[in-house]
Amino acid sequence: MEREELARNIEKAFGFLETKYGFGKPVRKDYGREVFFEYERNADTVSISFEVGSAPLVEVFIPVEGTDYTPVPWAVKNNIQRARLFTKLQVNQKFQPNDSKKVAKYLGEMAEQFESSQAEWLNA
Repeated sequence: MEREELARNIEKAFGFLETKYGFGKPVRKDYGREVFFEYERNADTVSISFEVGSAPLVEVFIPVEGTDYTPVPWAVKNNIQRARLFTKLQVNQKFQPNDSKKVAKYLGEMAEQFESSQAEWLNA
């Protein structure tokens, strides 16, 4: 699957963050082989990243104040210390980067699992 097609599929699958939970439009950042999509809401960030040919990774960055989480020095935003949380999603199918339909289905399932597992935080 082409890099741009995968990027479009990620935006489509995770668009609910913007429309349903008040996150801003995703900001895309390209670093060599890696691509990051960051959805921002106040000091919260949902980051979806991938390297071409590899399954995407979803991480959450949240303020550490009032939590037991350890701050990550490079994740500070607007002088707010934040923690980096790995979502540990377990998609039931294998990521097959050369099959567009299966990639879209994989990302859809990943987005559903993320929304379900993070419902309390997303609705806060």
